Amino acid sequence: MNQKSLDKLEFNTIKEEIKKSCVSSAGGELIEALHPYANIVEARRALQEVDEAVRLLSLKGSAPFEGVFDVREPIARVGKGSTLNPGALLKISNILRSARLFVRYIKSEEFPATNLSNLT
Repeated sequence: MNQKSLDKLEFNTIKEEIKKSCVSSAGGELIEALHPYANIVEARRALQEVDEAVRLLSLKGSAPFEGVFDVREPIARVGKGSTLNPGALLKISNILRSARLFVRYIKSEEFPATNLSNLT
């Protein structure tokens, strides 16, 4: 899709509105990197995921994203052989806890989230 069409559709304005709901800077960066799908198959798959997420939200309420932090920098430091301070370890622990709770949230008995389960 060309830039003129994206401007007409206010694509960047929509992305900015979505970024306001992000709970971490990493989420905002993912939103910033969004672009229109190149083919109909990708678009349909994404729409199925959105439909499933909306149904899940209406059935179970908000997803458990408390304590989500951007831990890319401390993880990169560990990858280079560095040690972490207690605050960084706590943030990583919170991210792991949130991930575990989110997997439980989307893989419940009352609502089998098949499309979203493929993301985990």
